[in-house]
Amino acid sequence: MAVSNLVAGGAGITGQRSQVFTSTGTFTAPTASTYNGWVEVLLVGGGGGAGGCSTDNLTASAGGSGGQVKRRILQLSAGSSVTVTIGAGGSGGAAGSNAGSTGGTSSFGGLLSSGGGVPSNGGSAQNQFDSPSGEGSGSGGDGTDYSSGTAQMGSSPGKPGAYGFGGGGGGGRYTGGNSRSSGGSNGGGNGGNGSTGGAGTANTGGGGGGTGSGGSNVAGASGGSGICIVSWYE
Repeated sequence: MAVSNLVAGGAGITGQRSQVFTSTGTFTAPTASTYNGWVEVLLVGGGGGAGGCSTDNLTASAGGSGGQVKRRILQLSAGSSVTVTIGAGGSGGAAGSNAGSTGGTSSFGGLLSSGGGVPSNGGSAQNQFDSPSGEGSGSGGDGTDYSSGTAQMGSSPGKPGAYGFGGGGGGGRYTGGNSRSSGGSNGGGNGGNGSTGGAGTANTGGGGGGTGSGGSNVAGASGGSGICIVSWYE
């Protein structure tokens, strides 16, 4: 995690600062006299993993992206601490017709949470295209959910997520089948070309890329881990 000055402050002038959490940690509200008690949080859950494929010419859909939620939290008193949990990316399905796993939930204490992306099932019938997976969802009182990218199958690219995070994984290609597709911008993994797809990018909540098979068991790709960005003025 890191703290950065987004807007430089001077004497009598407040500036925006932020703290980025790429792993689980603790946020401590500032104690500066200029801190006004408002904290804005962008939270992204882990991306879903893609399912594996068995020996026939099969394609399993990519994993969905992690949920995203942004909320301004009032009255977070100076010096108070909040536990920040970062959701892990869902693992890809084992080689063969095995489903991937759901991405982990990210949370900002008990005030805000953002669920992980849904995984895809394994390919188990010849030339099967599993239905695309869905994105996670966020919650937190008056929080606002923002669109995450959804996964695709076949030659359709994954859809991008909002706020620079959470692209859906791209569809895979079985040997001799339709072209594989790219992952959604903002972290989605690319579909595999008769192979395991690309993993979702770490700390984006991107979904794992779709799996393609052509005569051997193939494992699915994992989703990307989540992230939390806390911003305030002081």
